[in-house]
Amino acid sequence: VVPAGHVLGRPGLALPLGMVANAYERVALALLALGAMRAGWDSAVQFLTTRGLLDRSPWRHRLTEDWITMQGVERVVRAAAASLAEGRPDQALVLTAKIAATEACHEVLARAAQAHGARGFLQGELVGRLLADARALTVGGGATEALMDALSRVVLAPRTRLQERPR
Repeated sequence: VVPAGHVLGRPGLALPLGMVANAYERVALALLALGAMRAGWDSAVQFLTTRGLLDRSPWRHRLTEDWITMQGVERVVRAAAASLAEGRPDQALVLTAKIAATEACHEVLARAAQAHGARGFLQGELVGRLLADARALTVGGGATEALMDALSRVVLAPRTRLQERPR
C-alpha cells in the first residue's frame, strides 16, 4: 500500500497514462525510422546516379521496391499519428507502425549501404551511421518480438477467441 502522501494524481490513472506515453514513443520511433529510410534511400539514388549506375543496373528495381515499401510504411505511420492527434490512440495501428517502420528501415538502409559499396560502411558515412543506428530502433519502445506478440493479441483475439492458457 502506498501512503497517501506519496500518491501523485488520482489512483488508477498510471497504467492508462503509461499506455498513451508508450504509444507516443512508438510513433516517434516509427517517424525516426521513416526519416532515416528516406535519407538512406535518397543517398543511394544520388550515389548511383552520379556514377551512371542507376539506369542500367538491377538497382533501379531494388530502389523502386524500397520506395514502394516506404510509401506503405508512411501511410501506416501517418494513420497512427493521426489517431494520437485525435486523442484516440489505435493500438493496432501504433504497433503496426512501429514494427513496420523499424523493420523496413533496417532492410532499406542495408540495401542503401550496399549500393554505396565499401564506402557505405566506412566510418563517418551517412548511410553507414544510419544503418548502425537502425537496429536500435527495433528495440526502443519495445522489442519487435514483444510488440508482435501484443499486436497478435489485438488483431487475432477478437477473430479467434485467442486466450492465454491457464498456468
